[in-house]
Amino acid sequence: MPNSPTVHVGDYVRQGEKIGLLGNTGNTDAPHLHFQIMDRPSSLDGSALPVRVRQVHIDKTDATGLTRAMPLSRDVLAFE
Repeated sequence: MPNSPTVHVGDYVRQGEKIGLLGNTGNTDAPHLHFQIMDRPSSLDGSALPVRVRQVHIDKTDATGLTRAMPLSRDVLAFE
């Protein structure tokens, strides 16, 4: 959501820390989140760093038994 971030460029964050609120802005039909972790403040001369996600939960009744599968475009996910 606009103006909801609680962190600023250069801040360090800890696991579980709230960094902002999710909302629906721009040309979208559902709330979603885009993020990228960089090794420098500038995306022009920086490189993306890998992000380790401990667990992803797919909120879908027909997703039982899925392992090592990519979510579909309309799946609802929760990350740990």
